[in-house]
Amino acid sequence: MLIGTGLGLLTPIILLVAFAAVAMVVVAPGGSGDMTVNPFAPAVSLLLAGVANYWLGRRLNMGAERTVVDEQTGERLILRRTHTFFFIRMEHWGLVLLAGAGVLAVVAVVRTVVS
Repeated sequence: MLIGTGLGLLTPIILLVAFAAVAMVVVAPGGSGDMTVNPFAPAVSLLLAGVANYWLGRRLNMGAERTVVDEQTGERLILRRTHTFFFIRMEHWGLVLLAGAGVLAVVAVVRTVVS
């Protein structure tokens, strides 16, 4: 598939679920009701999505591999099932999301200090 292979399409779904979970906590009774009021909410969302993607990607991509031997040449091929989204493995998306969470956290701290 052009966009993803295996269960790699779970990457954006996990991201949306993480944003929805954080939004529900922020909007919960006693919460501010607006994610823009809490500058750390997007960073926490990316942090949750990054950890989930990294963990799930490692678990899925560590799956069983199969060795196939070409009868004519005797060459051994190792076949592995990979789970990618836009040609990037799920666990690597987890690292990208964690880096994004770090950037957003730094921006939130700077905005809080400057304001």
